[in-house]
Parts: sequence; structure tokens; C-alpha cells
Amino acid sequence: MKKKAYILVFEGVDGIGKGTLMFSIKKYLETSSDLKQANIKIYNFQQPRMKAKKEISTIDKTNWLRLLYLFMKDREAQYIEEIEPLLTERCIILMDRYYHSSCVYQSLVGEVDPVEIFHAHGPWAIKPDLTIICDSELATIEQRLQKRNLPLENLEGDLSYLLLIQNRYRDLVRCGYSEFDECVLVDAGGTPQEVVERCLFEIKPFLLKVLASEGTQ
Repeated sequence: MKKKAYILVFEGVDGIGKGTLMFSIKKYLETSSDLKQANIKIYNFQQPRMKAKKEISTIDKTNWLRLLYLFMKDREAQYIEEIEPLLTERCIILMDRYYHSSCVYQSLVGEVDPVEIFHAHGPWAIKPDLTIICDSELATIEQRLQKRNLPLENLEGDLSYLLLIQNRYRDLVRCGYSEFDECVLVDAGGTPQEVVERCLFEIKPFLLKVLASEGTQ
């Protein structure tokens, strides 16, 4: 199968604003005259999907193998049902989280190498063309969680554990893994517009590659 689609993923700790950022970028892409002229469509997906969230939310976070299984099961189903049919279409697929989150969260709890989690997903986990990892100071994340009325302990535990998660995300970039060489860190602090501008700095070369392509990936 000749892959024509391009995949752009947004990752980061809960509360950092990746979902809001993704939809701002989606609006930017949908209004791009160059993409419209090239007839390149924009699709967006989220992981885990709503149908999997209910069961996942009932699992103790220390049961990392069970959680990993449920996340992988949902990703495989989403690939078959939603992503694979788009891969032969010249389009951009936006993802709010992907397998990187398991490579961070479950690898941290299970004390295993993130690369092992990556390889466990098998061939149906398509490596993105660009993964933006939102990064910020802990105080900024905590403030955003409070604005959303989401207590930190319901998501990540405490600030020290949140820092471990954030550092594991940073390690995907800093450790030079070939499996994660499409990942870039973007400072998610400041105003929403400032964050969008920083992301566009990373995305614009990606868009040039999309526009120059003829579906020969």
C-alpha cells in the first residue's frame, strides 16, 4: 500500500493544552489556501476513543499491563476502522495523543524502556511524520488544570510524579531514539497564540513536505 497521508500528533501531560492547540492548528490548516488548492483534506482523531475511555477509567493506574492492553486494543481498532482507510488519500491526519503516551505512562509505571512499548504495538501503529510534544513549567500546567476545575490528583497524582511524566516525554527527544526521531519539544507556556506560533515554526517545514509530495511515501 502506497501511503499518501501525513500524520501529525500532539502529545504531552494532561492539562498542558494539547487538545486546544490541535484544534487551533486544525483551523489554520483548514483555511490554508495552499492546502485547499492541492485538495488536501484535514482529519482529526483522539486517543483513547470515547468507547474505550469508560473501561480504561476503571483500571488502577498501577496495573500498567492491563492499561497497555486496553490502549493498544483501542489503537488497533481505530487503525482498522478509521485511519487505514485514509492512508491512501492525500490528506493530513491530526491525532490528540497516540502510542507515545503509552511509551511514557506505561513505561514509567512498569519500569520498562519506552522503545519496548513502541515495538509491542506491531505494524498497525503508523509512525507519524511529525509529533509535537507540548512542554511547560509545572506551575503553568497546574494553573491550567485549576482553570478547568480538574484536580491534579485525579489525573497525575502529585507534582513530583507529574515531573517524572514530563521528563519521560522529554527523554523521547533527548535520548536520541530512532523510534521517536519525528518528535520535537515545543514550549507550551505563554498565551495560546504564542504557543500556536511556536508550533507553526515546526509545522511549516512539514507542510512544505506535504505540498511537495505526490503520494510517494
